[in-house]
Amino acid sequence: MRDDIIRIEDRGEFGLAHRYVFGLNLFNYNRVPCPIERRPDVVFLARLTERRVCAAQVAALFLKDHVDTPEEMFGAPAGPDAETPYHEARHVGFYDGFFDLQGGIPFTGRMVEGEWVPDDEPRYGDCFFPRVTPAFWRAVEREEGSLDQLLFCHGLVLYVGPTAPDAGERMARLLDAPFSTEETFLRAVADLYAVAPLVGHDGQFFHAYARDAANFTLLDAALADAVRVVEESDWYRANRDRLAWSKVRDACLMLHG
Repeated sequence: MRDDIIRIEDRGEFGLAHRYVFGLNLFNYNRVPCPIERRPDVVFLARLTERRVCAAQVAALFLKDHVDTPEEMFGAPAGPDAETPYHEARHVGFYDGFFDLQGGIPFTGRMVEGEWVPDDEPRYGDCFFPRVTPAFWRAVEREEGSLDQLLFCHGLVLYVGPTAPDAGERMARLLDAPFSTEETFLRAVADLYAVAPLVGHDGQFFHAYARDAANFTLLDAALADAVRVVEESDWYRANRDRLAWSKVRDACLMLHG
């Protein structure tokens, strides 16, 4: 795996292994023209869910900007007609970190007589998908630009490698349990899944939590797929000598000169 295309940093937090992956946003931030499915950040997510058993959490903050109800994007949550079954979480939300949904979705509200009034209660919660399938990605991409927005608003968590057959059911219950702290929640997640990759701020990076740093090897094959997409691109081959890491804003290779 080319360490000049992505950079990996390990930082412990909450008594858990915590890994950052920088650089997969370089096509997006350099405005490289390509289909979104060929962007390295999207390739990483798609290949990961193909290679590993994964669950997912989609933020209500993302959904509110696209649909009035989750059913408009994902269809029925359960039953024989459910294309990609999901559970609507009522207590634990995600928005660049985990928070108590009972306090309302951040930055949501309405204008009343020219004044901003925050929502007293969320219209709906985050959506938890016990198993990510190709139908999940088709649903997210149904509206043009929605997948890009999902990453930009850091509205996605994957839960990779369930530790027990009932991990999905237990995860759904955890998302419905009263939220105390992010540390308590993530330590409980680490008991249910080997790795939990999160989309970082504005889609600039990914980071992941695990009980043991050895679990991060579950991400390696998908990361290698994403790096390969970059290496094989005409844009990278033509510009690699003009690329340098941006240390301040983008946390990826940027075109200079």
